[in-house]
Amino acid sequence: MEAAKITTIEQYAEELKKGMGKVYVNEWGSCMGGPRFPRPWGFNTQVTRDSIRHFVDAIGDLNPLFRDREYAKKTKYGCLIAPPPILYGIAYGHYPDPPGYPPLRDFPNLYGGDQYEWFSPICEGDEIDWKTTYPTDIQVKRTRAIGTVAFARGRHEFSRQGGVPIATCTFWQVIYSAPSGAQRRNLYKKPEYTEEYIKEVYAAQDRETIRGSEPRYWEDVAVGEELTPVVRGPYTVMDNIAWIAAANGECFFVSDRLFRIIHEHTGWGIYDPDWKVYRNFHDHFDVSSGRGGLGSQRTAWVSMVLTNWIGDDGFIWKLKTEHKYGRYGNVYWCKAKVVRKYSNEERYCVDIECWIENQTGALILEGNATVLLPSREHGPVTYPSPRPVTATTAAKE
Repeated sequence: MEAAKITTIEQYAEELKKGMGKVYVNEWGSCMGGPRFPRPWGFNTQVTRDSIRHFVDAIGDLNPLFRDREYAKKTKYGCLIAPPPILYGIAYGHYPDPPGYPPLRDFPNLYGGDQYEWFSPICEGDEIDWKTTYPTDIQVKRTRAIGTVAFARGRHEFSRQGGVPIATCTFWQVIYSAPSGAQRRNLYKKPEYTEEYIKEVYAAQDRETIRGSEPRYWEDVAVGEELTPVVRGPYTVMDNIAWIAAANGECFFVSDRLFRIIHEHTGWGIYDPDWKVYRNFHDHFDVSSGRGGLGSQRTAWVSMVLTNWIGDDGFIWKLKTEHKYGRYGNVYWCKAKVVRKYSNEERYCVDIECWIENQTGALILEGNATVLLPSREHGPVTYPSPRPVTATTAAKE
């Protein structure tokens, strides 16, 4: 079938299914340009003091567990720890292309969300390997917002030196039909705030509390308890650049020349009808467009709500988030509350609902998490064991 004959999402999905179960390991190789432009699909391969610092700077995290070596050495870890979402900088999603097809400008896609599961802390000095299976599942559905879409799922598996599993991530792309020229025109209006509201934002930021070395015991947690919010914004271009430079810089910060090579080889990019060129999906620096930021950064803010609350001795086991559009100028109120507590195979678990609201109260992110806490009666956190992965379980997650 020629590319010109693909005119519907359904046809596109059928072509994508021909690549079902393809595995990439550490290096995308030809996916990112082959011998002309070999490049890993990930910004970092090693967790270093600098990569951790750049990451926490990008989300405004002041937790000494992630910043202060001397402090971290005195904890149970004995080393500097990285925030769990630092794995976004190792491998982050994938963008679908029908096998053997040239670029198809009429089918852009969004990164819809992801579901992480961690098995152990990530420490300074860890060398991280990854394996990605993509796609693992494709489903076509009808939505109210953008009509018929295809959901393409994939899975990352991360391991540290010696092949020890460290985490998995199931992610999904939302593929849709490109809007018409008239629909592309963005009537974005920059938000306006009063001085009183900005004072409220800053006051909320100053109330962010890092639990730190004081253990939060499972027995002391109450269902319905609200976690202290993390508040960010008004969101600026600098916020966006800081995140991409720290966590998502792999093929985002390249010249137009190198990006054209990537696009010609892979079809990766989104068509700009005004300039008549393909542009990077993450060329988000035009404030007039309104669109700004990545869902991964907002997920990292949510994880910060959790790490602030659980303290040094707690552990984020699972975190699932569904991403929505962000805008420049938005204020993001990252919130969470306890919905359940229980024991599971000698692990003392707390389920947490988490979400982000903007300044109007609109939902920008929805998610849920499970954290492990130490127990007064039963002792420190027992880390989860990695689960065996099959194609079937990967597709269902």
